[in-house]
Amino acid sequence: MMGRNGVEAIAWLIKEVGISDQISVQDFVAQKDAMLAEMFPECNAFPGAERLVRHFAKHHIPMAICSGSCYRKFKQKSVKHRDWLDLIPIKFNLFHSTSIAVSLRYFHCNLAYLGYQVELYIEYCEHEI
Repeated sequence: MMGRNGVEAIAWLIKEVGISDQISVQDFVAQKDAMLAEMFPECNAFPGAERLVRHFAKHHIPMAICSGSCYRKFKQKSVKHRDWLDLIPIKFNLFHSTSIAVSLRYFHCNLAYLGYQVELYIEYCEHEI
C-alpha cells in the first residue's frame, strides 16, 4: 500500500482482501475516518517525547514538526498534547504528491523543511496545529 494515496490504497486493499463486492471505497473511507476521529484524540505520545520537547524549549533549541499526516488528522492526533506541542513553533504537514518516490516520502518532507528544492504540497502552520 506504500506509495498510494489514501483512496488508491483503500481500493487496492478492498480488492486484495476480496470484499469489493461488499463495501465501496467511499463507504470504507467513511467508516475508517469515523473510527480514526474517535481514536486519534486519545493517542498517547511516544515515551519521552514530551520531556524532550520541554527540554529543548527550556534550552532554546530550535524545533519543528514535519508530519506526513494531513492537517485534519494531525490536529486530531495532537489534541491531547496541545500544551507541550505548542512549544514547537514551526509545524507543517506534507500532502501526498505523485512526484515523490513513495519510500522516501518522510525523508523528502524533512528535506523540504531544510530548504532543498523538492516538489511537495506543504501546508505551513506556524502557530496553529
